[in-house]
Amino acid sequence: GQEMTVFSYKDMNFSVLICFEDILPLQVVRFSRNNDFLVNITNDAWFYGQPQASQHLGIMTFRAVENRISIVRASNTGISGWVSFKGEIKTLREYGREVFFPAVESFKVSLRRQRSFYNKYNDLFVLLCVFILYGVFISSQFKRGVRSR
Repeated sequence: GQEMTVFSYKDMNFSVLICFEDILPLQVVRFSRNNDFLVNITNDAWFYGQPQASQHLGIMTFRAVENRISIVRASNTGISGWVSFKGEIKTLREYGREVFFPAVESFKVSLRRQRSFYNKYNDLFVLLCVFILYGVFISSQFKRGVRSR
């Protein structure tokens, strides 16, 4: 779609990431800026089980931490649950096994309204580090040239 829809629930705003949109850093940045939490609906059946379903959840964990936003995950196959803005993972279980939606338990999602530096400035930090490293490299080359004279 061309538009991001913001939904409201009990004075909280959220948007929905569909399937693998949760692995796209800039997509998650855009969706998390004006929301209290995100929801990821996915079908991991095309992975045919493990370890890919766990890897998909792991990537979503990175997105939650780098943006400091909790993400609820509803999967018809794969792993359902939520990831907090701190990276804490809570999977839904029944009889000790991870289950898919519909949920068999309820849970509270940790919320944080303040977003991360990365969410506000994207890859500015990385770009700054590249410039610093380039400056160090040029400086070391200059010093090497001065010593050889």
